[in-house]
Amino acid sequence: MDRVHGWVYLVTGASSGIGRDVSRALAREGAIVYGGARHLPEAYEAGAGAVRPLVLDVTDEASVEAAVARILAEAGRIDGLINCAGSGIAGAMEDCSGEEALAQLDVNTVGPLRTARAVLPHMRKAGRGVIINIGSIGGDFALPFQGLYSMSKAALRKETECLRLELRPYGVQAAVIEPGDLKTGFTAARRLSAATSGSVYEAACRRAVAQMARDEQGGKDPACVTNMVLKLLKKRHLPGVKAVGGIYRVFPFLNRILPSRAVEAILSKMYHVAG
Repeated sequence: MDRVHGWVYLVTGASSGIGRDVSRALAREGAIVYGGARHLPEAYEAGAGAVRPLVLDVTDEASVEAAVARILAEAGRIDGLINCAGSGIAGAMEDCSGEEALAQLDVNTVGPLRTARAVLPHMRKAGRGVIINIGSIGGDFALPFQGLYSMSKAALRKETECLRLELRPYGVQAAVIEPGDLKTGFTAARRLSAATSGSVYEAACRRAVAQMARDEQGGKDPACVTNMVLKLLKKRHLPGVKAVGGIYRVFPFLNRILPSRAVEAILSKMYHVAG
């Protein structure tokens, strides 16, 4: 099944990283692609398709509605949504404020819900459509000093699973792709909780975040996620969850079969957490 050629897609987070790579790949395969981001992405022409840039802030309801209205006015429909926009706030859970927690959830969890809510009435009416959310292996594991991020991605996975169940009668499918470490601009964009400086957790937090940065910058190219997106779009039935990125593909399986204490010991060693 081909859900690419001639299909109309909205891709969020399209100005860099996974979002930019997915947008360009869909365009090369002949899709009509609207690439949305807070800062206007560059236009990208390729093959039979084109990435058409638009300003889109997934935390702003009016911005989401305006973007979808433009796509409908120009293309007449929306067949697919790929949610790639995301952010990271690092810090000890005790140090993270309620405002920081809400901000993290707003981008990584509520943002994809906003865009899904905006496109779903049109997909249901058409009787077809696909939504792919870019999650993270961090949604399967409690990453020390990146708890807000793990929390937001775990919630995104459940959000996607609920969508799958609710959309079954309407011909619309949903899936979440969970990458491991990737070499993208996400590393540089990650910020520390405001309370980290001077905190009892500061040294351990900075060690863990430095290790995460090294792992990410030595990680896979975001093309591995793009390749998975294209692979799933050509399947008749989308799987609910798909992990990508080398050894990280087996991590969800290990999380299910290993005792929780073993998982905690592995994560503590990986990120240099004392104890």
